[in-house]
Amino acid sequence: MSGATKWIGGHGTTIGGVIVDAGKFPWNNGRFPGFTEPSPDYHGLVYLDQFGYNSFITKARLEIMRNVGACQNPFGEFLLIQGLEALSLGKLKIL
Repeated sequence: MSGATKWIGGHGTTIGGVIVDAGKFPWNNGRFPGFTEPSPDYHGLVYLDQFGYNSFITKARLEIMRNVGACQNPFGEFLLIQGLEALSLGKLKIL
């Protein structure tokens, strides 16, 4: 998880965040029962068995978005897009 407020928006006008998942994390190492044991929220679904390495992003979309309500308002999205359009130009200056 990363904050989008600073590196995408850059203006501090809205609060946002992103989840970046490469789909390569070993969720089956015994330390993450939320992925390897049946989920009571989804009728016993075992995320790792059903979705493999995509289980984190799937769980985030199914459970976390439902419970937290992770939905940006349209004007907040507009403000973030303003910074996103100029993101590549700013990175070229750094390089």
